[in-house]
Order: sequence, then structure tokens, then C-alpha cells
Amino acid sequence: MKEIRNFFIVSVERGDFSIEGSILSAESDYLIGQYIYIPGAIQRHNGTVGSLLNEGIYLVQDSLITLAGAQDETWAGTICGLAVPQDFVELAAEIGAFQAEANKSPAAGALQSESFAGYSYSRMTNASGLPVTWRDVYAGRLNKYRKLRAERVI
Repeated sequence: MKEIRNFFIVSVERGDFSIEGSILSAESDYLIGQYIYIPGAIQRHNGTVGSLLNEGIYLVQDSLITLAGAQDETWAGTICGLAVPQDFVELAAEIGAFQAEANKSPAAGALQSESFAGYSYSRMTNASGLPVTWRDVYAGRLNKYRKLRAERVI
């Protein structure tokens, strides 16, 4: 979502928050299956605002707002409720699978040709002559979600 500068924010809750045992304390009602965004810490003239340990996007797993992988922390800042389109979630999973395959071996990913006699391979290249990355492959499909400027929430 940072790549396209779009977090699909539909609500912003400001206040003091804590996470204990992966359970978030928040006033708003978030739906099971909804994504939330916890912005990272930034330094302001009156102190630090935002999470130092838990910046990121989380999937609300149950009514207690259990956040998998979250660390215990207390902070002042914001939590954003997100309305992420299902087709974007599926595209993100597809990109993740592409990256995982590309990282398995040098020849994986965007392969252009391959020979077996003396084994050689060549990777597809972009307009700059560099190996094709997920950004090159998925740019067209991501563009419909892209924003010109990042959303400011803190």
C-alpha cells in the first residue's frame, strides 16, 4: 500500500492506545476481517506521536481485535480503519507469490529464455536494461489504485 500511496482509509481514530498480548485497546468497532493501519512514530514539537513497535497493516481476527505478531506497547497517535478492495488483496497475494518465486533462484521469476545443453538462462529486462521486477510486471494493474500523494493521518 505504501508503493501506491493508498491505504484505503475510511476512518481515523485518535487517542491513546495499547497492545497487550496481541490485543489492541481501541474505542472504535472494527469488523472481523477488516484491515487496520497503525502509523509509525514521528517526532513532533510536543513529543513522539505514533507507534514505535507496531507500525503496519493488520487484519482484525476477532472481536477482541487480536493482531497477529503485534508487540506489547502503549502510545498516543492514530489508528486507521481501512476498506481494502478484495481484488487488491488478491493482487497483493499474487505479487507476494511472484516475489517468493523470484527469490528462490537466480533463474526464477521473469524468465525470458532457457537452454539445457550447457545450461544458460536469461531474464527479461525492462526499458532500462535491468531485470524485470514485480513493479514492472504489476504496474499496470496497480495503477488504478495509485494516488498522487500519500494519505496523511497523524
